[in-house]
Amino acid sequence: MLRTPVPETMSGIRAHMLASSNAGQDANSDVSAIFDELTVELRSQPKSSSEIRQSAYLQHKADFQELVTKGARLFKLMIAESTSSAQSSFTDVEDLQKWGYDTYNYNDASELRGIDSVLDTIEVSKKSTRLLSPNIPVSHTHKTPVVVEGMLFPATNALLCQVINISDGIIVAYDNFTAQGVNGRKGSRVPPLNHWSDIAYLQWLSKAEPDSNLRFVLRYNVINDGTCFALDFMESHCGFALTQWPGTTYYPGSNEFNALLGSPNGQGCGGDVTSRRLFISDTQQCQNKG
Repeated sequence: MLRTPVPETMSGIRAHMLASSNAGQDANSDVSAIFDELTVELRSQPKSSSEIRQSAYLQHKADFQELVTKGARLFKLMIAESTSSAQSSFTDVEDLQKWGYDTYNYNDASELRGIDSVLDTIEVSKKSTRLLSPNIPVSHTHKTPVVVEGMLFPATNALLCQVINISDGIIVAYDNFTAQGVNGRKGSRVPPLNHWSDIAYLQWLSKAEPDSNLRFVLRYNVINDGTCFALDFMESHCGFALTQWPGTTYYPGSNEFNALLGSPNGQGCGGDVTSRRLFISDTQQCQNKG
């Protein structure tokens, strides 16, 4: 019986077909299994470097587009009329302790290094000392297990530190690792109070009055993987250049604006606008702290 030659990479499939034929079995009974095995083997063959690069690019493009979509959706919420359903349920400073967040002495937040030009532009004090400056470090850690309404919420080791300037109306997000970010991927239970925007607002309230004028939110030393991915993709494929302040300005409606707003760091700031109606900015700027 004549057989079509089979490539060496398919030798396992060939042996299987010959064995089935020599045993006198009905070929139709094994055809599905044979082709399933063939598909698996072909998929396991090494891809060329160009195919790998193309596949990686398509995946990165899809991930970037997801950030663009998230940002566009969030911006619509930011500019929409305020509704009670969009407001956060966390409005009392005591909520921090209720959900296991304890105050923490963050000594490293004594100065805001490397952003003098930013602070000069918005006319905010550069110093951050507890006694002589309006800039106040406010920090909390989540190291206390709590039981709320009969449900145990274990400690997550989250850390959230902001530098707050009440007189100038600014929050500098200094060093933040949320409960969801630290333990969410491990399937651990996290408290409902876990979003940066909610916690930062309560930290603001711990030093300011509810009607205090919050004008600026700055993200200091951005290292979040999702946000850095957005910046890297924009540098590689969108003609974006990460430069010193004032950096590059993108306006609402652009893919770059939406991607940055949809990034993990951007979502935190946008969440403040949506759930607190604290401020609305017309632009979003990127800058390299340098």
